[in-house]
Amino acid sequence: MNPRQIRILAVAFGLGILATLGIALSRFSTKPVVYVSGTVALDNSLLTQAIGIRTVFISVFDASQKGPPFGAARFELSEDAKGEFLSFNLTPANLMVMNPNLQIPQKMLLKARLDTTAKAGPDKPGDLIGFSEAFNSYAAILINQQVSDR
Repeated sequence: MNPRQIRILAVAFGLGILATLGIALSRFSTKPVVYVSGTVALDNSLLTQAIGIRTVFISVFDASQKGPPFGAARFELSEDAKGEFLSFNLTPANLMVMNPNLQIPQKMLLKARLDTTAKAGPDKPGDLIGFSEAFNSYAAILINQQVSDR
């Protein structure tokens, strides 16, 4: 074999190894994990109360039992909420989990809260809230209640 033939053979061999590695690695790559996705909409009766509120918390609860949320995510709005105003994906990257030893609930109840103080914690008077169960990892949440003074 002459030097040119050896170079061609080496390049072909190298490309073959790279292709094989690419196929092998693609088998082990994982899609990004999305626990649940969905939308949040505001009932028209609460449009006035929502003016100026730019923070939304989405909390995930285990629908099969009472208790604190599994986790929550925070979203910032660039404009006032009206109609369907937020599409979301809850992932390991944006869901703040309360107990990392627990697994994501099989049956999820989601709560969306337009938060008047932009601070995590329990609902406060003036916050606007809505609930929805997730079906097939999707939830359409309608905010249709205002938290009142207790």
